[in-house]
Amino acid sequence: MPEFAMLPHLSEIALSASKAVVGVSRAGERIFARVGDVDEHSIFRIASLTKTFTAVATVRAAAAAGVPLHTSVRQLMPPLKSRWSADRDITVEHLLAQTSGLTPAVTAADAAAVGEGDDALLAVCEFVVRAGSDRRPGDRWEYYNGNYFLAGAVTAALASCSYEDTLERLVLAPAGRLGGYRTAMLLLPRVEFAAVALANDASALPAIARVLSDLQEGVTGDDLTAAIAAFAA
Repeated sequence: MPEFAMLPHLSEIALSASKAVVGVSRAGERIFARVGDVDEHSIFRIASLTKTFTAVATVRAAAAAGVPLHTSVRQLMPPLKSRWSADRDITVEHLLAQTSGLTPAVTAADAAAVGEGDDALLAVCEFVVRAGSDRRPGDRWEYYNGNYFLAGAVTAALASCSYEDTLERLVLAPAGRLGGYRTAMLLLPRVEFAAVALANDASALPAIARVLSDLQEGVTGDDLTAAIAAFAA
């Protein structure tokens, strides 16, 4: 897809956001286009890209501690054992891969209601493991923030310090301070297709969803606008 072919899509996002970036990769060919004056210092809302940072921090903390990723999460989290109603065979790898089988009962609003104290992350994790499991670990992929609440707590436990300090030491400091992003992403691994759009205004999400759907529709034949908007909200 030539870069100029993305211009109609960018104009739609430009109605809602002063800064935006769209990138598409298909079969190894990558193109990018942007709205406004965007560079590596531009600030966007980060949203669930925190999961990428958490996954990197977890893997690095586990490696430094000599803990295999197939280690039981319950074994690594003694403070949660008395509250544990989930499957005992859930591993760190299951959390990172979103294949834990945990019951998706804890929402972002539930987590926000706990507050931001030193024990907040562990308190949210108690809610997650008390809710139990819907299926055996590894049986099916299901996106759930609870997996990454637990992964963050595991990371902190492995590094023997707070999640924030661990992330700073293992990911942010080595990479250099990164700006935040508000983004939606679409992956079609079977056809080596990936598209991502970032904008500096949350109200641009409907336009972002339309753009990502339009960019992939020639591959799948499906209109995914509503699904992308609901998933990224």
